Amino acid sequence: MEAEANSSIEEVATQCLQLFNACLTRCFNGDIEMLAALEAEQRRFRAWSSNLNIFSREHVNLDAQLSRGSNRGIKQMILILLGVLNENLSLGIYLSPFRCAMSLGR
Repeated sequence: MEAEANSSIEEVATQCLQLFNACLTRCFNGDIEMLAALEAEQRRFRAWSSNLNIFSREHVNLDAQLSRGSNRGIKQMILILLGVLNENLSLGIYLSPFRCAMSLGR
C-alpha cells in the first residue's frame, strides 16, 4: 500500500475502471448472472466516483478537496479502499482462466 500513498485517487480509480473492463472481457463461459453482477458493480463504482468528483477537473476533484491538512487521513482511507478493490479485481482476472477451464471440462 506504500505505492498508493503517493498516488492520486484519480489514478487508482482509473486502474479500477481498467480492471473492471478487463474482468468484463474475460471468459465467463455464458455465465450471465456473473456478467450481470460485475456490470452492476461497475455501474455502482462509476456512480460513486461521479458523486465524489473523482474524475472532475484538477482543482475541484476529490484529490484537491482532500489535499488540505486534516483530510489526508480520509484520502489514505479511500486509497486503501481502492487498493483492495484493485486487488480483488486483479484476482478475478487471474482466476477467470481457471474458471473457464473448469467449466469447459479441461
